Amino acid sequence: MSKTFLLLLLFLPVGIAATPAQNKQEPLAWADSTRDVYVDGKIDRTAQVLTSEETHRIAVISSLLENAIVLDLSHRTAGTIAKASFRFYPDHTIALTESAFAVNPAGVYKLEHESDYSLTIGEKRINITQHQGLVGETDQERLFDIVPVWRFAMESYQPDANVVTALQAYQQQIKITIALATWCSDSKRHVPRLLKALDAAGNSHLQVKLIAIARKLREPAVMIKQLKIVRVPTVIVERNGVEIGRITENPTSNSMEEDLITILTGKRTDE
Repeated sequence: MSKTFLLLLLFLPVGIAATPAQNKQEPLAWADSTRDVYVDGKIDRTAQVLTSEETHRIAVISSLLENAIVLDLSHRTAGTIAKASFRFYPDHTIALTESAFAVNPAGVYKLEHESDYSLTIGEKRINITQHQGLVGETDQERLFDIVPVWRFAMESYQPDANVVTALQAYQQQIKITIALATWCSDSKRHVPRLLKALDAAGNSHLQVKLIAIARKLREPAVMIKQLKIVRVPTVIVERNGVEIGRITENPTSNSMEEDLITILTGKRTDE
């Protein structure tokens, strides 16, 4: 018996034992991507678009479609898979699937304008386009109608109890203007959480105004100029018509509501 064969016999059990561990793969993460989805020419606000940068794929989940649609950007093909394959985090900004799930082939898609996709599944015409964005003064319900995932983000968030207590206790009249963008990832991350903290406080002294900003900060031009908006989100805090502070893009503390308390009281909640 050759030495080479003996070495193979020696290492073979190790290789077999390692196989199950090698086959065990981590779940694949998909991130929410704010896009506009049209089904048969009508915008579908219930639809959620997810992206997997690791695998160069896009998924669409819609109440108007029986299954989820998966676009393979590397091969320009389309397929379908059961919606239950996606397991969502409570805030719906992340979903997990099996790393090596299989889709049912459904043909190809057309690429238009570099990032717009069109395809037909069964008798349904589907278009995935750049999100146009809400523009102008708005309210929570209108905001959540345009970007429903923000509602999940708000409802699943638990603000710091000390921050909520401090917001409840504030007794001066304050105007809080929140300039946001429905196309902006920083707005999606921070604004629903700030709204949850303010809602939890339920303080009528804190009056909130929401303004949605268009891409490239083009509209509403008058408000953008008046408020000196250079980034979104921007939170402007006024007392008696005078600005006493603002939060731009990201908080300097753990959250925007903590920054807000610091602006209102001059103290951090952990002091």
